[in-house]
Amino acid sequence: MKKWHVYLAMVGFLLFVTLLFTYENLQKFDEQMASLLYGNAILEAFHYFGDTKIVVIAAALLIIWRAFRQDIRGMVFVLLGIGGGYLLNQVMKRVVERPRPELPDQLTSYSFPSGHTMLSLLLLLIIAYFITQKMRNTGQQRIVWGIALICAVGTGLSRVATGNHFATDVFAGWGLAYAWFIWIVWWYESKKGKFI
Repeated sequence: MKKWHVYLAMVGFLLFVTLLFTYENLQKFDEQMASLLYGNAILEAFHYFGDTKIVVIAAALLIIWRAFRQDIRGMVFVLLGIGGGYLLNQVMKRVVERPRPELPDQLTSYSFPSGHTMLSLLLLLIIAYFITQKMRNTGQQRIVWGIALICAVGTGLSRVATGNHFATDVFAGWGLAYAWFIWIVWWYESKKGKFI
């Protein structure tokens, strides 16, 4: 892991903490983002990357893949990443208890931070991490990471496009999820050569 990853994770966590205490003062920003993105059909299509069923199925396939490679730490890495990220999201939702945007047939769960945003970013980064581990070609690595990030950004913005979240929920989700991802990567790489 490179130092700039850690610094970026610190920035992500700082973004999350800042939004945690200031989102109520950023209503104008949320309104501007909603008017810009609401109803965008292209963005709405990205919603599926964060759908709970898809995330669970993809995580299960990742765990099976790591099991076939006899990578117990890799299996735990996926469980920590997806399962831990989900628990972290649910705890924060219940701590903050921010209502969702007012829409007909709106979801009943809390809004801050966006679970779709967090889970999609974690899933896509974990997939990209495993795919690029054995790659020697830097250009190919950048393509894989680039695709993962484009899909994750699209998923986050889709939550604003569908009206299910405020933009500040999405930005907070990105910040917290990236910080969590770097923490589990640090754990995974620091345990190389050890059983767990």
